[in-house]
Amino acid sequence: GSKTPVTPYNYQDYVDLLTAFKTNQGKAQCAAIRAGLACVVPFQILTIFSWEELQDQVCGRVIIDVDLLMQNTRYPNSGVNANTKHIKMFWNMMKTRMTNKQRSQFLYFVWGRSRLPRSSKEFTQKFQIVNCGSADSNMSKVNQYLPIAHTCFFQLELPKYTSEEAMYKKVVWAITNCTTIDGDNTGTGRANARMA
Repeated sequence: GSKTPVTPYNYQDYVDLLTAFKTNQGKAQCAAIRAGLACVVPFQILTIFSWEELQDQVCGRVIIDVDLLMQNTRYPNSGVNANTKHIKMFWNMMKTRMTNKQRSQFLYFVWGRSRLPRSSKEFTQKFQIVNCGSADSNMSKVNQYLPIAHTCFFQLELPKYTSEEAMYKKVVWAITNCTTIDGDNTGTGRANARMA
């Protein structure tokens, strides 16, 4: 067909052939995905879910539920709790200032995954917020420090920022620019550590 010109007399044949081609273009790939999925989930069960519900079941919720994250947060041995001033600022920032995309980036920054589990019982570990020792020892410059994440422990070292605005700027900078997990033992990671 590549040598056959489309004319007013044969354009309908062209449209029909193109439609058939586009309709069947990914059929083999879809069949392979379906066969793989059937190894894990029986087809009969799949019919009870919409595509959005199935996506949530397989990948987690796209919308980050800050309340669910709060319910699954601990403040271990750090002298902070849910009522500490900068922790309250943090949760307000997460709920009111950050977009869902930023929340997803934040999760990736602190946990190495971009979605939350669907419920509290599915959390394999709790989120931890602790004070940032190096920043808190120099309160006159606390707004200059970035938060520190430990993805293996789902932990955030959060400086005691003096305002939500300062916190928002530093957290957004960190989640946008610090996207390499386990980057400590790289040339850049070692150079950054020397600068601190």
